[in-house]
Amino acid sequence: MDKKMQRDLKKVRKNMNELIFVIRASGGYKYRQYIRLSDHELARLQDDVDRRLHTMAVHLLVAETMLREPPPSIHGRWEEYHQRRTEAAAGLGKK
Repeated sequence: MDKKMQRDLKKVRKNMNELIFVIRASGGYKYRQYIRLSDHELARLQDDVDRRLHTMAVHLLVAETMLREPPPSIHGRWEEYHQRRTEAAAGLGKK
């Protein structure tokens, strides 16, 4: 694994730990000590975490779907992935 991938992996793990602590902080005092925010700030952060988790799920779903499809022979799939995940994430606010 190259240095850039190791840095990215470390960053992802740190961010995921933060998400997990926010979720746990809403559950009780035991985890609340890790995030020292007012109730209002914690509520806003929890809303952001909720949005980020939903977005990650959409991105994962799009990526897994594209991995199951045969690759096109003429163009790369990176632009297609970004287009498809943007379209899928646009529906998050609608119920």
